[in-house]
Amino acid sequence: MAKNWSRKNKMTISSDLMIEPVIEVSRQAGNLIMKYFDEGTSTKIKADGSPVTAADQGAENIIIPVLRDLTPSIPVVAEESAAAGALPITDENTFWLVDPLDGTKEFINRRKDFTVNIGLIRRGRPVLGVVLTPYDGLLWAGSETMGAFIENAKGTREVISTRKPNEEKLTV
Repeated sequence: MAKNWSRKNKMTISSDLMIEPVIEVSRQAGNLIMKYFDEGTSTKIKADGSPVTAADQGAENIIIPVLRDLTPSIPVVAEESAAAGALPITDENTFWLVDPLDGTKEFINRRKDFTVNIGLIRRGRPVLGVVLTPYDGLLWAGSETMGAFIENAKGTREVISTRKPNEEKLTV
């Protein structure tokens, strides 16, 4: 069960404080997805012709309430809700963007490369993000203020860093 990360007041919560509950809910959604992966799931076709499964919908049903409880004033734009016509007003330029099961076709075809994606977008830029591969439990997370890390299924974290680009020469 999810911890109570409630932010009943309208105080702004920093992305550094939000990262842990977002990681936790990503892992909860991933666990549900893997249950469907192991036991099977039903598939439907959305209006746009793409597939959706009970795993997609179940994972979204786990994620949305936690994000709403964590940040009640920030709208959540989630793939399955949006496909069903439930798009929140995002005129404040800050919103959660959720794809509860990215790679549904891979999931249906029993491939391992599907993810849970949760991002916080502010003024058109991602300021916090979590990507989980439920099959192996690897999780990438970061925010604009704390940097990024990779976490294995046991919870061990390793900082992800990049080198500064060479302004004189492009490296690919």
